[in-house]
Order: sequence, then structure tokens, then C-alpha cells
Amino acid sequence: MSAPARTVFVRALVAFAPALAVAQAAALRSAEARLTALESRVARLEGGLVNQRLETLRADLEDAPEIPLRPRGGPRLSIESTDGAFRLRIGGRLQLDAGTFTQSRRFAAERGRLEDGVAFRRARIDVRARLHRNLHLSVGCENRGGRAALLPAFFELRGLPGRTRVRVGFTRAPLTLQAATSSLHLPHFERGVVNRLAPGLRSGLFLSGTDAAERLRWHLSLYRETDLRGASAPRDDEAYGLALRLRGDAWRGSEGGRLHLGFGIAGEDYGNAGVRFRERPGLRLLDFTVDTGRLEARRGLTLSAEVALQLGAFDASADAVWLRLSGVAGRPWLVAYQARASWFITGESRDFDTRRGGFARLRPHRPWPDGPGAWELGLRFEHLELDAGGVGGGEQTQTTLLLAWHLDGFTRVSFAWIHARIEDAGRADLFALRLQIDF
Repeated sequence: MSAPARTVFVRALVAFAPALAVAQAAALRSAEARLTALESRVARLEGGLVNQRLETLRADLEDAPEIPLRPRGGPRLSIESTDGAFRLRIGGRLQLDAGTFTQSRRFAAERGRLEDGVAFRRARIDVRARLHRNLHLSVGCENRGGRAALLPAFFELRGLPGRTRVRVGFTRAPLTLQAATSSLHLPHFERGVVNRLAPGLRSGLFLSGTDAAERLRWHLSLYRETDLRGASAPRDDEAYGLALRLRGDAWRGSEGGRLHLGFGIAGEDYGNAGVRFRERPGLRLLDFTVDTGRLEARRGLTLSAEVALQLGAFDASADAVWLRLSGVAGRPWLVAYQARASWFITGESRDFDTRRGGFARLRPHRPWPDGPGAWELGLRFEHLELDAGGVGGGEQTQTTLLLAWHLDGFTRVSFAWIHARIEDAGRADLFALRLQIDF
């Protein structure tokens, strides 16, 4: 390019430079405006989608059933749906026993010296669930001797005609008043000697119901022998049983008084395993003091009778069990009976579970520490006879004097003096303490 041409080009560029700068600035501002508008539109779209999703989620949460946590039936964790169709309750119980003992020289020579001790009688976790309005589940797991035991584990169907309930699983056959009472609400430390001859924890089918007037109630149990895990015996040792219990109130007072009567019958086939009966003198801390050893019995017929009386702050009850063994020389009758009475110094009355036919929870009028709690005096007499015909298990008689302090409906401290006398083996005196709490 020649010098004149370059000069003309430079002058033209200088002349048009301001116009080009203005045009570029306008284009930049237009682009920025479009970008800002686009960002605003994207934000609005995103905000709308988020809000829409939040509204959808909120609607779903409103339609979903609520499961609030709230206390029901005492200090237990309870999870329940708002419509009441589902409920889960978790609780437990702890019973700690301590005892000191004295015995006669004859007893020490025949049965050995008794050693003082402290141990948990029960340490259990209970889970109860309502799976449907009429279908319930109950599972308990307890530590026994370092191994887990199922106490109990069953399904229960309710709402059937005649107020019938059906249980399937592992639970206690309720042939006596003591067997029908929960271990939490027993007036004394243990169920007593009648429980040794009556059917205990079994796996099977358990039905209960009442008549139209709810005066007569019945319990029917079809079961087989199991261990504490609910497992059945080997095939060649199959053992089955059938039990029926009838009970009702012969009299009901206007202020909670009642006279309760009951009778039971059970037939058991022991299979090839035979059977054994034995008992301790009042506490699980001690070894067995009467024992039949293994008996080659094939079948057993059990009869039971029970009575309970409640009059204000006073209540009393008695149980008796007769067991006839077949396949043993002389077809002997083994016998167990017990009678007890309680009086609440502070004026409370022990509740009675009319559905189960056993004693229920005691609720002090003025729980501790705002009040004195409930103070109870109790007395029990028991006798177990395992000596009859070809059976030589011994005889045991014991008397228990009890003082119990119920701090509230879920905590109890019990003191007991137990005087046990073993035929041909002397006597023993036990001084026991139990701390109990359930939650």
C-alpha cells in the first residue's frame, strides 16, 4: 500500500472509531440484558419446580399415617398409628434376689449346707405389638442361666364370637390361679409348689372365652412339651397334653369385692422321655430339696381347684393340684396345695384380671415420694407331697411371712422369712430380699 493510501485508511479508521465503539457498547449491553432475562427465567422455572415438589411432598406427608411416640399403660415406649390399627410396645422387668440362710444340722447333713447368694431372678425384655386390629404378637426374651429363653412368644387372634381369643405359640397353660398371674404381680416371690405339678410353659394352641353374661370363663389348651426356647422334643420323645380350666365369680361386691372359684383338668402323654418333679424351698437361689428323679411314667392326669376372696384391703387365695401317674407302680397321686392371705396397711386393693383369671397390678393410692406408697403384709402356707406309691421324692412344707413396699405401680421391694421343713431331712430358714422394677 502506498503512503497516500495508508494515510486515507488511517484517517477513515479514526473517523469511524467512535461509531464502532458505540455500536460495540450497545451490543454488549443488549447481550447483558438478554443474559439477565434468561437467568431470571431459569430461576423462576427452577423455583416453580422446587415449590411443586415441596407441595407434592407435603401432600404425601399429610396423607401418610402418623406414628407418634406416646406413653401408654405406664412407663413403656409405645409407638402407635393414628387409626389405632398398629401398636408397638417395648418394656421389661428386673427382679434381683438376695438371701441368707440357716439350717438344722440334720438338714445340712441330708441336703448340704445352704450358701448365701445374690442373683437376678428375671431380666427380661418384652415386645408386644398389635399387627392388625384383631391380631396381636407378644415376645419376651429372658436370661436364664446364661442362655436366652423365650417367655413367652405367641400370636393372639381376638374379636371372635363369644369374645373368644386364640393363641398360637409358646406360653403358659393357665390351669391354676398362680399360673394365670404374671410374675410381675405375684403376691409372693414365686408361684408356689402347686406350679410344680401343673402344666407350665408349653407350645401349642390356647383358646379362651366367656359366656354371654360373662359369669363363666373357660380356657382350653392343646400343647406339647418344649424347652425354654420353644423347641419341641425329639420325634421319639413326643409328649402332648390337653387342659381345660373353668372359672368364674360366685359373688361380686359393689366395691370391688369378689369370690372367685375355678376348676381344671389336664391329661398329658409324657412319651418316652418320662417325667420328673422337684422343688426348691422358696427361692431360685437354692438347690432342689425334694426330687422324684426321672420317672418312667407314660401318662398323667391332673386335677386342680382354686378359690380367691377380695374384701377391700384384704385378699386371700388357695390352689390345690392332684396328679395321678400311669406307668408307675401303684399309680400314685402326687399332691400340692397352698393358701395365702394379704392385707394392705395403707388401704389399697389388689386388682384382679377377670380375663386371665389371675391377680393384676397393684396401684398405690399415694405413690412414693409424694406419699408412703403401699405397704403389704402377707402370709402363705404350702405343702408338696412327692412320696406316694412307687415314687419317693420326699415331702416339703413351708411357711412364708412377707412384708412388701410398693413404691408405685411399677417398683416393689419385698422382704420375706421362709421356714421350710423337709420330711426326714430337717428344717431351713431363709431371709430373702427382692428388688423389682418393670418398665
